[in-house]
Amino acid sequence: MKILTPVLSALLVVSFSLTARSQEIEVDPGDSKITIKGFTGDDASFNGDVRVTLRNANQATPKLLLLPSHLQRTDGGAQINRGQVQVGEGVTLSPDVPTTIPIKVTGVKAPGEYKGKLELLLAGQARDTAKTVELIVLANVRTTLTALANADRLKTNLVNCDPPCWLATWLLPGSTQNNYELKFEKPIGASQPVLEVTTDVKGEQNGFQWKSTHFGFGQPTDAASSNGQAGSTNNTADKRFLVFPVTLSHADLPADHYTGSIYLSLDADTPVIKLPVDVNVRVAPLWPLLFLFIGILLGKLIKYMQEKGGPKADALVVFNRVEARDRKLVPADQKVIESQMENARRLMNDDSPAEAITLSKSIDARITALESVREIEARLAGKEQHPKVKEVLGQLNKARELIREGQDSEMNVLLDEIRKTLVSLSTTLMGDENVPDPAVKEAAEAAKNATITGPVTATTITPLKIPLHKRVTRFLADFSGVVDDLEPETARWVLQPLLWLVLVLALVALGLKSLYIDNPTFGANAADYVSLIFWGMSSDVASRTLGSLKFG
Repeated sequence: MKILTPVLSALLVVSFSLTARSQEIEVDPGDSKITIKGFTGDDASFNGDVRVTLRNANQATPKLLLLPSHLQRTDGGAQINRGQVQVGEGVTLSPDVPTTIPIKVTGVKAPGEYKGKLELLLAGQARDTAKTVELIVLANVRTTLTALANADRLKTNLVNCDPPCWLATWLLPGSTQNNYELKFEKPIGASQPVLEVTTDVKGEQNGFQWKSTHFGFGQPTDAASSNGQAGSTNNTADKRFLVFPVTLSHADLPADHYTGSIYLSLDADTPVIKLPVDVNVRVAPLWPLLFLFIGILLGKLIKYMQEKGGPKADALVVFNRVEARDRKLVPADQKVIESQMENARRLMNDDSPAEAITLSKSIDARITALESVREIEARLAGKEQHPKVKEVLGQLNKARELIREGQDSEMNVLLDEIRKTLVSLSTTLMGDENVPDPAVKEAAEAAKNATITGPVTATTITPLKIPLHKRVTRFLADFSGVVDDLEPETARWVLQPLLWLVLVLALVALGLKSLYIDNPTFGANAADYVSLIFWGMSSDVASRTLGSLKFG
């Protein structure tokens, strides 16, 4: 009995000791290292948990103790105090039931990686028997971009011409550039911000939609390197200002007003950034210049036809009728009025249609006289031996010379003498039936019909041979609409064309400014080109103003 009592006591002590040692906390295998990620300045983002299970519990469940340590940043900088690590309070563990214990970290202001530990033990247990969980906190800076005031949108006016486009560059500086910059402010420490870029831009009139070939969005650089200072294009996390290069391939964009947006996707937790697009594209200035010149020349042509072209056309009708009669004459008679035909043609070319019409009508009457002279000679054929006939034939040759010289009055007097001679001769040359010779009588009637009663020009005009360069300058001078009463040769051949050229250039400059440069979407409508033509035609008002100037 004395031996049994100590043995039983020893067994009870061993039993209680084994019970206390077997009651323990079991941490899930995957939770031996807890990593909590979040964003600085956002306490709600630093959340985690650990799952534990109470094993071999007795009836009196002890209290669970959670002891976090300080969290030290791996680079040796700032730390997170243990008071900022909040773990579950009043957690009740049920035997053999997994329990999730929340972990929350607050007050994280500096980004980086922090490491520490979390000890878990039951009340009454020795500290060295606690379960240890490694605790890692990864503090990042939330990626946000704030566009700077003057670079928060893509707004520009462009010309769709392939470089080098010197004329567009001269008229519209900056309209041919392809590279632009969008500038943003971001928190220091934020990582590479942009994950995806897309555009939704369309033309208002033609509905043309931008494609990936028209728009390029490059990797960001810091503002220092963008301004030519020493900077970095690889490490932008510690930079506050970023510059995103944008490329626009506008040479193949149709003329229009393009509106829409550029969308920047930063990450899944950040709203998409929307940048407005307002881009005007116009055609290259070469075609507008061409249409403007066409309009101005059409206006000058209309003015020319109204003032000079119409009368010249009327004169040409009269001249063509006379020329048709001239072709029917025998070559010898054509030679008689050859110089007069050349003079009439020159008068038309010299913008003297009224004089050309008068001369043409005189030539028409002289052709009639030549035909009558030829008819008289035909009637008197075979009677050349008669003295009177021989005299008349000599007078007919003289009549041709008077026609050649344009002496219509003297020719009429001569023809009247010939007619009287032939009338007298017709009664002298009686036939077998004792009647006047019908051939001579018909010749006298032809002499009467040959009398010129139409327009008379007293003298002929000697054709002038004008050098080619003077013909060109003379045409420009006449076409300019300036009056023709200039006496000095310099004013005629130099001043007039020069003033006309200055006028045309001034009209082109004004039209280009009003209709092309001030219209950022020129070329989007066909009416834009028509407006250039009509504007040029209306420039006749300025031409008339210049035409009213007189130079003495």
